[in-house]
Amino acid sequence: WQWDFGNPNATNDTSRLRNPAYTFPAPGTYQVTLRATSSKGCDKSVTLPLQVFDRPSLSLPFRDTLICSIDSLPLIATGNGSFSWTPSTGRILNPNTPNPVVFPLSTTTYRVTLNDRGCIASDSIRVNVLDFISVDAGRDTTICAGDPVVLNPVTAGLSFSWSPAPLLNNPNIRRPVAIPTDRVTRFVVIANLGKCQAVDSLTITTVPYPEAFVMPDTTICNSTSIQLSGSGNGSFIQWSPSNGLSAPNSYQTIATPTGTTTYTLSVFDNLGCPKPGIATVTINVTPPITVNAGQDTTVVFGQTLQLAAQSNANQFEWTPAIGLNDPAILSPTLTLTASNVPPGTDFITYSLRAFTPEGCTNSDSVTIRVFSTGPSIFIPNAFTPNNDGLNDVIRPILAGIQRLDFFRIYNRYGQLVFQTSQSEAGWDGTLKGLPQNSGNYVYQVQAIDIAGEVLRQSGSFILIR
Repeated sequence: WQWDFGNPNATNDTSRLRNPAYTFPAPGTYQVTLRATSSKGCDKSVTLPLQVFDRPSLSLPFRDTLICSIDSLPLIATGNGSFSWTPSTGRILNPNTPNPVVFPLSTTTYRVTLNDRGCIASDSIRVNVLDFISVDAGRDTTICAGDPVVLNPVTAGLSFSWSPAPLLNNPNIRRPVAIPTDRVTRFVVIANLGKCQAVDSLTITTVPYPEAFVMPDTTICNSTSIQLSGSGNGSFIQWSPSNGLSAPNSYQTIATPTGTTTYTLSVFDNLGCPKPGIATVTINVTPPITVNAGQDTTVVFGQTLQLAAQSNANQFEWTPAIGLNDPAILSPTLTLTASNVPPGTDFITYSLRAFTPEGCTNSDSVTIRVFSTGPSIFIPNAFTPNNDGLNDVIRPILAGIQRLDFFRIYNRYGQLVFQTSQSEAGWDGTLKGLPQNSGNYVYQVQAIDIAGEVLRQSGSFILIR
């Protein structure tokens, strides 16, 4: 015997058995051929079409359910073909339909078989039977007034009715959300499983939130402290963040914040509300006050000098106010005359105090050298570049000068050893990094005075080592 099952993709679709078993890979029509040969050389073949159907689709909406012993239950199955439910003696009506009705007295597993043109599918449903049900609504509890609470009963019931309904988001579900409005509220639940029913209740007590109060938001200066003040009706309090607080569990505590910080006061009570009362206060910390009164400089009588101070504050005070056009601005102009400068005054030190409305302050000063002569250029007659911080460089002292054109220094051989056009630059006694010898040096200087006139001057000085 030789079989061909009409499957071109199979690698072994023949059999020499007279009655072979074969599993077709997919639904469809197959040409099945049987060839028979004998030991005498006789040979005959026959080919027949074979229609292969798919297994029927069987669907159940649930696999496990629950009923009361005095109830009946319709079973539901969907599919095409002939239905058969077992056990047929398990208190079942219409067992050969897709939707029989069962009323078992004890827990029973019902199996359904679907036959579609000889193809079989099956499944099962377990029906758990209870003689009665109970319901535990939950423990009495205390919550904070105004808070919602989820009711969570323990029961085998499948449908529910809660009261009072107006205080629930849905009185007909297992776990409704309740928002009690009274001091004490009793919630009742009726649980049903078909004709079986059970009732229970629980009491919810509401407790007001603890009260917490704090001082208004305020602003302090950088690197300063402030007393945080709070109040409330709790048995325990906590400030946070607690870093930098002298007493984080006291209504009154000293705070030293490193930057703007919002402090939270949490007040806990002992009446049963599990949540704290909350209040917050923000302490704004101003940035450090920076102030620079400017570089020390010189001025001659009648010269108008623009002070060039810098600060991040917004209020200012210069002292003394001698010669200033406005001592309350950051960079006033200065004009000194013989009438406003005491006789014999060579230097005036002006102090600049910068401050904010919150009282944050810082100060700096600038020293003005006063010349009663006209515009002049002063060159020291000697300097000692020994790095002792005194007379280590030589530079022109400009009085009444608006611009330095050049300051040049020559050694005794006429070699240029230094030159600059910057009024604050000076010579340190070196040339290309090498210290120069002690002795006489010649200088030339040219500048433009406040009237626009050219001043030229030359002379000599001594380098002393």
